Amino acid sequence: MRKKLALTILLLTLLSPIVAIKQVGAPSTAVVSVDPSEITVQNVGETFTIKINISDVTDLAGYDFKLYYNNTLLKALSIAFPLGHFLTPTTVTGQFYVQAQDIHQDFNSTHGQVRVVALLLHEPSKSGSGVLVTVTFNATAKGGPSKLELSYPNYEYPVKLSDPDSVRIPCTVTPAYVTVLPEFSTIVFMVVLVVATLVAVIFGRTSWLKKRRGSFVAG
Repeated sequence: MRKKLALTILLLTLLSPIVAIKQVGAPSTAVVSVDPSEITVQNVGETFTIKINISDVTDLAGYDFKLYYNNTLLKALSIAFPLGHFLTPTTVTGQFYVQAQDIHQDFNSTHGQVRVVALLLHEPSKSGSGVLVTVTFNATAKGGPSKLELSYPNYEYPVKLSDPDSVRIPCTVTPAYVTVLPEFSTIVFMVVLVVATLVAVIFGRTSWLKKRRGSFVAG
């Protein structure tokens, strides 16, 4: 009995480093994020661009994301794949195929949707971190903070990520929040201008009186 117990303890001792190595080497969950996470637009009518980033992914060969935004506050203008984006082919045979690149401004009464589906073909899959796409918006009304959210209804994860064998890649997402400030109105501008003028006049008058007093004393 003692021999069996000693053998069991020995086996557990030998196997424990192997288990630890497997846990340490296990791939982390990918993160798809909207960057920057907080956006302040100074005036209605201004445009701004966000990035859809991916981090800590392993063997990515394709993605399908849906980005939702407040269509009473924003209007999506364009989608672009920047130079050196994450699924950029690096071999002669590699191909980057865009299956969908759509903007639905009136997806429903309150939200618009940006959807992108892209694949990397005839080339090894990608691992690591980088930019997937950029999206440019126009601010159409003041308000916020309003959420820019990555979500995929009725799917296991908030974004569809897959490896070359079409196996799902687990992921989490990080949203962003947009605030559009009120326009700098003409009335406000006039008030600021009048105050600045009064300050300048008072400062100038004070300087003139100091000079006069100095001249009088010197005389």
